[in-house]
Amino acid sequence: MGAGIEQIGINSLKAFEAALTVTSQNMANADTPYYSRRLIDLSETPAFGGVAITDIRRVVSETANAVARTANTNCATFDTLSSQLTQLEPYFDDPSNSIGALITAAQSTLHTLDTDTKNNRGEYMNALTSLATQFQAMGGHLDTEKKNVNTSITEDVQQANSLINGLTTINKEISQAAPGADLSTLLDQRQGLLHDLSGMVNFSTSIDKNNVLQVTLPNGTTLVNGNESTHLATMADPADGVSLTLGVQLPSGISSLAGIATSGKIVGLMQYRDNTLKPAERALGRLALTFSNVFNQQNKLGMDGNGKLGGDIFNDINGANLNAGRVTGYTTNTGSSSMSVNIDDPSKLTTSDYRMLIGPNNTYTLTRISDNSVVSNGTLGSSFPQTISADGFSLNIASGTFTQGNQYTISPSAGGINNMGLAISSGDGLALAWPITAASTSGNKGKGEIHVDSVTDTTNSSFSQAGQLNPPIKIVFDSTNANQYSIVNATTGAAIEGPLTYNPNENNSIFPTPAGYDPGYRISLSGDISKGDAFSIGWNTKPKEDNGNGLAMEKLYQQGIMDNGQSTFNQDYNATSGMVSTNTNAANTQYSITKKELDNANSQRDQISGVSYEDEVANMAMYQQAYQASAQIVTVAKTVMDTVIKMFG
Repeated sequence: MGAGIEQIGINSLKAFEAALTVTSQNMANADTPYYSRRLIDLSETPAFGGVAITDIRRVVSETANAVARTANTNCATFDTLSSQLTQLEPYFDDPSNSIGALITAAQSTLHTLDTDTKNNRGEYMNALTSLATQFQAMGGHLDTEKKNVNTSITEDVQQANSLINGLTTINKEISQAAPGADLSTLLDQRQGLLHDLSGMVNFSTSIDKNNVLQVTLPNGTTLVNGNESTHLATMADPADGVSLTLGVQLPSGISSLAGIATSGKIVGLMQYRDNTLKPAERALGRLALTFSNVFNQQNKLGMDGNGKLGGDIFNDINGANLNAGRVTGYTTNTGSSSMSVNIDDPSKLTTSDYRMLIGPNNTYTLTRISDNSVVSNGTLGSSFPQTISADGFSLNIASGTFTQGNQYTISPSAGGINNMGLAISSGDGLALAWPITAASTSGNKGKGEIHVDSVTDTTNSSFSQAGQLNPPIKIVFDSTNANQYSIVNATTGAAIEGPLTYNPNENNSIFPTPAGYDPGYRISLSGDISKGDAFSIGWNTKPKEDNGNGLAMEKLYQQGIMDNGQSTFNQDYNATSGMVSTNTNAANTQYSITKKELDNANSQRDQISGVSYEDEVANMAMYQQAYQASAQIVTVAKTVMDTVIKMFG
């Protein structure tokens, strides 16, 4: 009987010592990431009595773990988007130094200049310099952001592959473990690796009867399969040859995961680049091109501070290098081609890129990518050059040999931000004056008024001779009829056209004449005019005292020029800034939602697998008491045996 009692005590001591060890292990790892609590199962020992260890097991739910991984993948997508966009948004919203704020400042400075065209030119030049500099700074920042995205994708793919290697190693260790070996630590490590990998890309898992893991992408490609692994890889987007996309390294080469990898940090980075950085770059490029072009064109219609016809204020929007950089052949193309894109009308440009696909027999289709609309199609002839026009630009094909399936990306506004810069070095290059003046001649008896309304074409022959109008013009009213006038050459007196009818009750536009004579400028006459009155139109000899073209420039800031006349410069910029803010707010909202889903999933997983410190303390006390009781049983058994031995000598 004593031996039986002692065995009961010994068995119990061993069992409760193990229980104390398991409890201690749980308590020590209460805050260890991905640790699944251990549970010891005790049962009666039938042969000798007492307590025996039936099992020591990890408390885990693979379903709960899978739900937590999915939530982690989704959360990582929007965490990345939110973080990137939150850092980008202030560049667009800066109330003092954003492009929108500087456009407003330039407009205000020009208004001041128009009141004093002699003394405020330097201030307006400074305002335009600040605006051009900010365009370039934004272009540089967006370029840097795109490079950073490439760097981050590369680093994340490397980290993901390291995790894949770790999972493969654990699979190998599990498959080589001795029968009955404790795999708990390996399984916890595997759980941690899977969780980290789920932050990078979406996948599914399965575990076979031998506890060996398989990790599978949505298209069926296995990243981890027993002791074998397939690595993720980066590949250049064939459409531009620069932007990195995600692929998988197969024996046959890298296979794209576009449309397959749909969530995770890597996808979040690509979404940030493709849905915000690139559209913002294209929109700001279009704004820079249009702003530069309209002010260049308007400046050419005026006279600068040096008494010469105006030139470009900003860099040419159709420089050779810029035009060539607007076309990119796919990296998969065969053959060769020489193409460029000329901006014909910036106000008609969209913010979209375009794709030209070569079909059979040199047919082509030009598609606007933003809405997948075909904007041009046809057949390329056998001789070059050829031109394809759409949406305010022309695709100029100088030469080429084309193969069916070849594709080209056309980006009309590419490079527009970085190209913006001043082409004049001083305020005297601002052509604020009209190159012509109009005035009544001395001796007029009426109260007629003549006014230069605008200049429409300084390439007209009227401006073909430097420093003079060709010809200077005189408007002479009939000596017997105040409602008729003629247009004559002021130098020779030769009639150009007339007699023409004058209506004193309205504003009379003089050009173009009924016969179509158009000198490239617009003049209006109004008021009561007497017989024989005359008015002269000649070359402007006091350009710094005239703000006619400056006032026309000022109006450009308020005109609907962008988007086929739908919006002003500031409205267009605000739309781009609003797009960034909208994307940021949407990402922040989605992050909040997915973070709550992740917290809930982790909580549900922790309810199953996590360690409750309070529960383990209670278990510790219980097992300590049981251990002490078992020790007492052994002591009693020893006492009984000693007594028996003494009794029987």
